[in-house]
Amino acid sequence: MRKLIVPLLLLFLCGCSSGTLTRETDRLRQRFLDAEELQLDARLTADYGDRDYSFLLRLQKTDFGWEILVLEPENLSGLTARCQDGSIELQFEDLILDTGDLNSRGLSPMNALPMIADAWKNGHLEEVIRTGDDLFSIQYIVDDGISVLTVFDPESSLPLRAELSVDGATVIFCEFQDVILR
Repeated sequence: MRKLIVPLLLLFLCGCSSGTLTRETDRLRQRFLDAEELQLDARLTADYGDRDYSFLLRLQKTDFGWEILVLEPENLSGLTARCQDGSIELQFEDLILDTGDLNSRGLSPMNALPMIADAWKNGHLEEVIRTGDDLFSIQYIVDDGISVLTVFDPESSLPLRAELSVDGATVIFCEFQDVILR
């Protein structure tokens, strides 16, 4: 009898914890869905395998989709990309950001931030991980083979950092600063 009670008790406790996490993640997703304003700065590193590129980008939600402003490197500062329905339009006199795609699906540093932000709203929640320092991470599935792992602050529930992976390999790493979500 005792051998049966312990597994049942563990199953019950896991169910309670899972329900609490589900409510927390649902509340977090709803916060992103309801936000009228989302703006963040991200120190983004793109890993092309044979080389890495680093940028400081500002992502801002707009009426038409997303706007991405390059803050660094200085020679690209002011370059703006507008992302709507997966297409990107670059704007800055005659300068073009030519970093190329990170994979065959068209992923680039300029569309990575909108993809990450869209995962917070619409991605399939794959896994929630709590760490000893009270941070929590959520793994989202964006598309077949593309996932986003985001670490959130436990008090504000704002994103601290994220990794975008393609077929299990991390190709984008971001550290967020100055996040505004209202």
